[in-house]
Amino acid sequence: MNSLSKKIQNRIAHYAVRLNKYQIFSNRLRMAVYRQIVGMRIGRDTMIWAGNKINDPSRLVIGDNCIVGPSNVFLSRGGVEIGNNVNVSGYSFFISQQHDLQGGDFLKTTHGEIKIKDRVWVATNLSLIHISE
Repeated sequence: MNSLSKKIQNRIAHYAVRLNKYQIFSNRLRMAVYRQIVGMRIGRDTMIWAGNKINDPSRLVIGDNCIVGPSNVFLSRGGVEIGNNVNVSGYSFFISQQHDLQGGDFLKTTHGEIKIKDRVWVATNLSLIHISE
């Protein structure tokens, strides 16, 4: 895929995620938009509630039989992978990117993957960050 078509696809995904946040109340329709238009990798029998913010949908992977509650924030440029049979309650932060603490100007961003294993319950108002070395 060339650079221009990738940029266009990313822009369409960006607006589709925003539209889903506010306008699409049907869970079935929302999941179809996430899978078919945005291109998110989402397992079967998984439901993502409305109101979630995702800055890079291509780097968020969700397994089978999962529920993602409302109003979570996924800063997923470093990658966020959620296993099977996971319940993610609402209002949590998943931060896979951060400022480089060793950099002098604090402008460089580092990335690292967040992996949530199978059969996990992520509680409300939790913040998960990647571990940097």
